[in-house]
Amino acid sequence: MKYFYIHGFNATGKTTAKLLSEVLETKVEVLAWDYTKPFNENFENMLKILEKESDDFLLMGSSMGGFYANSLANKLCVNCALFNPVIEPKEVLKKFQNEAAEILTDELINSYESEEDKILSRVVVVGLNDEVLNPQKTIEYWQGKCNLITTNDGHEIKDFAVVKEDIINLTKPVSNDYYYVSSNKKQQNKTCEKRLTAGGKIVQALKKQEIIQKNNKK
Repeated sequence: MKYFYIHGFNATGKTTAKLLSEVLETKVEVLAWDYTKPFNENFENMLKILEKESDDFLLMGSSMGGFYANSLANKLCVNCALFNPVIEPKEVLKKFQNEAAEILTDELINSYESEEDKILSRVVVVGLNDEVLNPQKTIEYWQGKCNLITTNDGHEIKDFAVVKEDIINLTKPVSNDYYYVSSNKKQQNKTCEKRLTAGGKIVQALKKQEIIQKNNKK
């Protein structure tokens, strides 16, 4: 099993990848993208790298990297862990357009398109003190669609140890609470089709899990 981490806007991802490697006790490779390039160019570059992988892998990403990780997970039908992921890229990029008008052109911003999410296993971690994204909007979007975890972090998630087991569970075989899809190309399409067909059951299980988590906090 391989782990790939996709960094956020204008970042390298090296520090976060190192933290994740220490917590998960395994190597975490950085998938880099260029914020001066349009979405499709970045997406295709990362997709080419992942399509060459013969081993199973898990995608992880922060902020805009979370948007890319989720988009690639939808394309490849693999599980992912997202940390304060961007859900409306155009809206977010427009906030920074005045600061980098030469780079963040309207054409570049409009290259980002949101798509319907497939039924996959996701862990989504939301910092309730996120100063860049609206945490409540992120929670509302992902509610009932994933294993949603909230922390007291800001936009930067600093303590991955609290979600270590949740991330590792994404790499385990199918169980009542977590759903794993092999990234092996021979199994991929068939498995994904079964998962999509069973989508209603998956969402029900996640909602049940969410209720249990809420009750445990009382």
